[in-house]
Amino acid sequence: MVLNVNSMLERLHVQSVSDQLYLDESLYGEVVAEENDTLTYSNSVIDKVMEDSGVEGFLPPRQRYDLYPYAKYAADVKFQPSHRPSGRFGEQRHYFSGKHKLYGLKIKASVSPQGQLVDMSPLEPGSVSDLTMFRTRLDVHVAELTKTPTETTVNDNASVLAIHPKKRPANGALDRHDLERDAAVSADHVIVENFFRRVCLLWKISYSTFAWGEKIYDGIQRLTSAWTNFHIGLMPLREDDHHQYRSVLARYARIAE
Repeated sequence: MVLNVNSMLERLHVQSVSDQLYLDESLYGEVVAEENDTLTYSNSVIDKVMEDSGVEGFLPPRQRYDLYPYAKYAADVKFQPSHRPSGRFGEQRHYFSGKHKLYGLKIKASVSPQGQLVDMSPLEPGSVSDLTMFRTRLDVHVAELTKTPTETTVNDNASVLAIHPKKRPANGALDRHDLERDAAVSADHVIVENFFRRVCLLWKISYSTFAWGEKIYDGIQRLTSAWTNFHIGLMPLREDDHHQYRSVLARYARIAE
């Protein structure tokens, strides 16, 4: 059998442009819908990205976070919608996310300062809170603190610490110091959204409604994440990567309407 490679690449490029246009419409609504002309480019996808972004559009690999340089990784939870499961209402409700107003599955991902995925939790139903998912992985985080023989000679009295933005108290407000700290924490934490964006950009199965059995969900997510790690090694995360992931979240919001 003879394969027409050029035809395959052209069709994949057209599909990529179509998917990107749909995500933009989900985020920006009528603004994108009113555009009558869509520019087409004969150069490859990677060449186009380099042309638009330039060298300054990419994040240089870094070894530590800005606010907390001793933090090993940042973590966040990724939600993906799925079909409404069969069974009794009590069983179905376990998969319903009150935040997204959709049935779906969740995974918790940890991303290093270099933008690489270093840990992923097993899937959880949509109703499980993000905080619960963090607590169930506490033993994994403790194991990551195991010291080398050289490090054991250094005195260390610190315990496991989770750093997160401070919430506004009930009937109160955050002061200027708290707001500045929250902004700094979010700036370090955005690298996880950048990773999610790259996964969704490369693999449609990572953001579209999951229609297969959940038994293979973990395997698919780990495989696509491993390939994404390799891709990031060749092309570092971009500064505006999180905008793509917000387009995906906007798409979920439109589905729930």
